[in-house]
Amino acid sequence: MLGVSFTNELDQSRALEYLESWITNHPDYQNIAHKDPQQQEFEKFYGGNQHENVAGMFLRAADARPDDADVHIVLGVLFNLTNEYDRAAKFFENALKIRPDDASLWNKLGATQANGNHCGEAIEAYRRALSIKPNYVRAYANLGISFSNEGKHFEACLSYLASLEKNPNADHIWSLIKLSLHKLNKPPLVEMADKRDVGALQKK
Repeated sequence: MLGVSFTNELDQSRALEYLESWITNHPDYQNIAHKDPQQQEFEKFYGGNQHENVAGMFLRAADARPDDADVHIVLGVLFNLTNEYDRAAKFFENALKIRPDDASLWNKLGATQANGNHCGEAIEAYRRALSIKPNYVRAYANLGISFSNEGKHFEACLSYLASLEKNPNADHIWSLIKLSLHKLNKPPLVEMADKRDVGALQKK
């Protein structure tokens, strides 16, 4: 959904505008999302919490159509924006009951759990994503970050290498693997990382 991509680019206001437009024009949700004229007039003159208004519309939509995975995904994204990670994770879990083979959705759940300091659960979510989509570069990178946060730097390095094998120009992953190699006290391997030699690192 386009509105979700805007939030990935940190364009929150644009995302909320798009999502409000989407739900108010959706044939299944027009009546649920419709604001009464008095409310519209109040918001026009006194302003309103855009996020709260949009989230409210999608919550009503989820109650009306609990089988609509897109609505649950949007709610997961919306509550990520307000750092309500446990609440966001619940909506991603709801969506996964409907779309259990969606690798991107498992990755979103993992990222949300990691942001909520549940790295152990995040690791399992990333593994599910990779079992569905073995070449999922972002999931490997996220898995490495969660391993690192758990102090499992060897496992983190393996995940970063799997990501770099597929995307060797990812500067931020090279920085992360060097941090984990420093934690493992492996100066020769840090030098290999400085040279960006994926093949040599994999042999070690």
